[in-house]
Amino acid sequence: MLDNNVGIAEMGSVVDVSEADWDRVFAVNLKSAFLAMKHVIPVMARQGGGSIINISSIASIRHTGISYVTYAASKAADEPDDAHHGGRNSQPNMSASTQFCRA
Repeated sequence: MLDNNVGIAEMGSVVDVSEADWDRVFAVNLKSAFLAMKHVIPVMARQGGGSIINISSIASIRHTGISYVTYAASKAADEPDDAHHGGRNSQPNMSASTQFCRA
């Protein structure tokens, strides 16, 4: 099982946050999940299956009263959709803030 449960934030609105801070938050919150899945899915496929859990946040779908656009945007990008890694023993099972996929 892979549990992508990571999140950092830079405080501020889209006007306040620097591009470097935006890039750093997306690298930690989103790119890390991509890289982990990229390397774990082939291992899971060789082992006959596995589970991937991508943790998102309520901040991805509504304002929480805290101005951290970097966190909200990066977690929205991690929201589940209908895409999943297909193949043997593959079955998506997704909710609004947690995504479960079997490789």
